[in-house]
Amino acid sequence: MAALLVGITGNMGSGKTLVSRMLNAYGIPVIDLDKIGHWALTLNEVKEQISLDFGYSVFRKNRTVDRKKLGKVVFDNLSKLENLNSIVHPVMLRKIREEITAYVRKFANLPYIVLDAALLFELGLDKELDLVITVSCPDSVRIERIRQRTKLNRAQIEKRFAFQIPQDEKKQRADYVIDNSSSIEKLQEKVNELHTFLLDVAARPSKMRRTSEKPGGKTDF
Repeated sequence: MAALLVGITGNMGSGKTLVSRMLNAYGIPVIDLDKIGHWALTLNEVKEQISLDFGYSVFRKNRTVDRKKLGKVVFDNLSKLENLNSIVHPVMLRKIREEITAYVRKFANLPYIVLDAALLFELGLDKELDLVITVSCPDSVRIERIRQRTKLNRAQIEKRFAFQIPQDEKKQRADYVIDNSSSIEKLQEKVNELHTFLLDVAARPSKMRRTSEKPGGKTDF
């Protein structure tokens, strides 16, 4: 039986990566798209195109991409962000598919694989997955979480929010939603329920996996 492909998404500060880590603790492999994005910036083909489109000011002296400088450039200009995405996203998609194939080949009885992906919808990955889960919480909570772990101020955070698909839209487009506005302990309980549910779905015939039992946008866990 083919492994179930599950996307975990959510905007900055939602806690999607924490959910992915909790699922990983069950022995479930997690493909981290942030790490793949960082890897993509090390490829010569990507660096060459970035130098042509953005110049050498976004590079360090050792010819590696300075992600902070590049981020400052693209998050101040939507067209430049779209330009960067057009360079990096195709490479990321290729790598993601390679990693999925590698896991499936290595683990014959794997129930499901998680893709931890903030840009899941932007990459069009929702069309390639069995289930999509959005992790959400109020903007005020997300802003405070981000402020605690970064040096970004509120204005900078809100600017980055503006460049992401709105949280409400991600909730509507997801198959299920996890509300992460409470404690870590409460989130762990919800992830436990989610894991049990995913094991059940993974055991179904493939044609029954993508279910309409609960509409997207409803807080299910």
